[in-house]
Amino acid sequence: MSRAATPAVLRVMFDSNAYDAILAHGDAQRLRALADAGRIEIVTTHVQEDELRQIADPQRRETLLGLFRDLGGRRVDPAEAIAEDTTHMTRDRMLRLTARACRCLLVTDDRALAATGAGVTDYAGFAARLPR
Repeated sequence: MSRAATPAVLRVMFDSNAYDAILAHGDAQRLRALADAGRIEIVTTHVQEDELRQIADPQRRETLLGLFRDLGGRRVDPAEAIAEDTTHMTRDRMLRLTARACRCLLVTDDRALAATGAGVTDYAGFAARLPR
C-alpha cells in the first residue's frame, strides 16, 4: 500500500524589505493562500514590525504593515529563539540567527545579509522555491 508523500512545509522569515518585493511581484494573495493551506509557514519577530513602523512615508508604512499583519505567521521572540542577549545585536544579525534557530529560510533583498550564507536567499530565489 503506497501513500502519496505529504508536501514539505517551507518555513520562511521575511526581512522587512521582502514585504516590498512581495507587493512588487503581486504575490500577497498567493502567499496567504499557501500559508492558509499549510504549504508555507511564516515566522515573524518584532524586528520586522519595528523596521516597518519606521518607514517615513505614511501611506507606504501602512501598506507594508497591513501586508505584514495580513500574512501573519508564528511570532517568536529573538532572545528566546537564539538564547542570547540581543541587547547590542544588530537587527540583521538578530534576524539571521533567529531564522537559523527556527529553521527558516530568511528572505531578504539586502545583499550583505543575503551573502551571510546558507539559509538566506533573495526574494527572486524564494519565489522560485514556492510550492505550486
